[in-house]
Order: sequence, then C-alpha cells, then structure tokens
Amino acid sequence: MQGSAYSSFYELNTGPGIVVALFLFVIGLVVVRLSHHTETLSEQYKLFIVAYLARIAMILLIYNAGLISIVTDMDSSGWVGALDTSEQWQMEGYNFLTVPIAMFQELSNAANARSSHVLHKLAYAALFLVTGLPGRISAASLNALFGALIPVLGYRISIQIFGDIKAARYLSWVLALMPSLLVFSALTSKEPFVVFFEVLGLYCCVQIAQRRFRLRYLSAFVLSAYCMIFLRYYVFNVLIGSMIVAFVVPVFMRGRFRKYTVIMGLIASPIVMYVGYTSAVDERQAEAARTSLQTLRSYGAGMGGRSFVENPFDITQPSQFVPGLLFGLAHLMYAPFPWNLARGSTLMLLTTPEVLWWYYVGTVRLFRGIRYGLRENFVDSLIPILFCLPLLYYYSLIFSNIGLAYRYRAQIYPELILFVGFGYKRLRTMHGYQSYALPEPEDQNEYVAIDAPDGPGQPWAARSRFDSRSRYQPPQWQDRNDRFRRM
Repeated sequence: MQGSAYSSFYELNTGPGIVVALFLFVIGLVVVRLSHHTETLSEQYKLFIVAYLARIAMILLIYNAGLISIVTDMDSSGWVGALDTSEQWQMEGYNFLTVPIAMFQELSNAANARSSHVLHKLAYAALFLVTGLPGRISAASLNALFGALIPVLGYRISIQIFGDIKAARYLSWVLALMPSLLVFSALTSKEPFVVFFEVLGLYCCVQIAQRRFRLRYLSAFVLSAYCMIFLRYYVFNVLIGSMIVAFVVPVFMRGRFRKYTVIMGLIASPIVMYVGYTSAVDERQAEAARTSLQTLRSYGAGMGGRSFVENPFDITQPSQFVPGLLFGLAHLMYAPFPWNLARGSTLMLLTTPEVLWWYYVGTVRLFRGIRYGLRENFVDSLIPILFCLPLLYYYSLIFSNIGLAYRYRAQIYPELILFVGFGYKRLRTMHGYQSYALPEPEDQNEYVAIDAPDGPGQPWAARSRFDSRSRYQPPQWQDRNDRFRRM
C-alpha cells in the first residue's frame, strides 16, 4: 500500500466515521422518500431510522467495544483495497463529480478480467474520495445504509404482493433487528450490497408483474442487475430469470393459456437444474484448484471454529446426486444444528437464539405462509419463490461450510421471511381471538330501502334502518315466508 494507506490501515477514524454516518443517514432519508407508498411513509421512515441506528450501534460495539475478537475479521480486504484505489483516483485527478466515470472504468476492467467481487471495494473508494474521510467506520457506515434500506424494500414488497399491513410489519421489523443481519451490515463485507440489490431487483419485478411499467422501475432493475454482476454473478442470472417471469407469467397465468404455461415451466425446469449443476461443479473444481482440503478447514476455523462439514456424497456421481443435494439443502436451511452448537466457537454459540427461532419459523410458518400466499396471490407469489429455488439449489450443491451456509441463508432471508410473516399473520387470525370475529361490511351505516327509486341520479348515502314515514311498516315474518306456504 502507499503513503496514507499505511498510516490509516489500523485506524478506525471513529470521529470522521460518525460524520460520514450522518451524511449517509440524510441520503437514506431521501431514498426512502422516493416511493409511491405515501400512505405508509411515516412507518417507512421509522423503520429506516431504527434499522440504521441499530447498525451504527453494532458498528461501535464491534470495532470500539472489542466485539471484533469474537466476530473475527475475515472480510477486511474490501475496505483495505479501497484505500489504495481512492488514493490512486485522487492522484489521477478525479473528484466527487467525476468519480462515477472512475467507477465505470474500474468495473469495465473487472468485467474484462472476469472479476466478480469488486463493487463493494469500489463503493468504499468512491465514498472515501467524495467525503475525504477514509476509515473503517466510514466503510462500515455505507454497509449500514444498504442494510437499513433492506427492511423498507421488504415492507413495500409485502404490501404489493399480499396487501396486509401486519404481515409487512412482521417482515420489516424482523429484517431491521435480526442479529445476523445486524452483524453482516456492520462488517465491511459485501453481504449488505448483495441483499440490497437483489431485494431492489425483486421489488421492480413485482411492479412489472402488476403491470406498473414505469421508467424508474426499469432503471432500478437495470442498476441492480448490473451491480450484481460484480457481486455474485449467479444471482445476476436469477434476477434476469425473475424479470422474464414477471413479464410473461401474469399474461398467461391469468388467461386461458394457464395450462400451457405450467407445461412450459415443467419443460424449462430440467434446463435450469442442469445449468445450476454445471455451474456448481465448476465452482467446486475451481475451489479445489485454489485451495487444498487443509486450507479449507483452516478457513472454516477462521469463520467460527469447527464449521467445515465435508459432504459425504459426491454430486458428480448420478447415484449420489440426490442425497448430496438433500444433505446440502438441510444444512443450508437449518445449520448450525444443536450438535454443531455444542462443539462450536463462541461466535457460533451466540447464534443459538436466532437459530432456535429459525427452527420453528423456517418450517411451520414458512410452509404455511407459502401455501396461504399462493392462495392469496398466486402469480405475484411466484416471483420470490422462483427467485429462491435456484439459489437454494445452487448453494446446496456447493455446501461445505456452516459459516458460509449461514451467510448464504442470510442472503435469501428477505424472501423467506416474506412468507413467514404472512404465515404468522394467518395463524394468528385462525387461532387467536380474531377467529371468532365476523367479517365486517364495507360500510356498516349503508342501507338502501327496498322501495328506493333506481337510476344513476340516486347517490350512495347512509340511510336510517327504518323509514321515517308514519305509514311505513317493516315486512312481517308471515309476509317474508309467504312463498314457503304456497309450496
């Protein structure tokens, strides 16, 4: 590293970092305001403020209160590399007006070099250049901004698909205060970037599926897909597939070609599975070429103790493909298991409350939520489901580490908890006191007399239950049952 990069490598720069955090907080408030969900804007502001402050508090706990010794610092390379990049841009004469040009050039070079993990590093470098306040706290504050915007987008997606305010609140507050998401948002890793851009892309897909063709949604989707190329390339492919589903499926599933659409989906599924399988095999071979088994075990130890788990099945063998897939899927969805927690590190033990909570909500409420969601809004519910399935399939095939599986699951938590929240709300309605409540009419005071004249000139107005005329007599039981006596 050069000059100032050496001097600031081990410096947190807490004071300047707090200034940057306030600057990003104002930007976040402006971003939250950019929405057509104006009727719930106050609740969205509250979500963002609480989520952002919780992440800033977690940053201070990790880096200033010594929690970094437990969480470990496996992802410091991003902000460290950003120091050199920021200094290089400054020497080349770039400033806050021309920094987008510098970022685009670096991304083009990364695309030519087939490097897919550079966006978060360049984002840190751009922040350092614009603010002139480099440091670990500044970089972590940018992660906190993206992490705090995720609950807001999740809230909007739930409202768009289910139209249930209680389910949306459950999803958003869980995403805002979930311990694992707080920790990942406080560290200088790329997970907050990945989750933010995937949720933003899904939000745009839901808008397109509901036929809200707006330039801002198309532009936001293009931005999220482009950024995902330089974060996780396979998520980029899944996002493109989700947009195709959003364009095509609503037209056919709500029409007379529904059966043909299902048949086409069944035909396309093996193709998707084959592509995912070949990508997973290539990834495992590339990983084997880069690291030995002992190196992978050491990396697993660095991620949190004895987190390396060797899959006893070889997915390259046809006879062991299905067992290997199920083994990886079980670990991806529910690891660490109790026996892993018992012999794990301190970091793994700290995940126990969240893991125990997930054992229940990730099974009972998740499956019920998917079932009720498909009944409530079949077409729009397919978008998050079809987004999760390829990722679950791919991550299950490349599984080898509990710590990495925990991070992979955190990337799809918004989509999974989307259905968990709806299942939670429906279960409360079925088994709580609300299960005895009768459905309320649209307007309890509305009453239209039987002998009221018809026609467009008659407005809808609230009327009394009994006519005020003196000669009016309500119908008697014998008159109402007269048609039965004539039978």
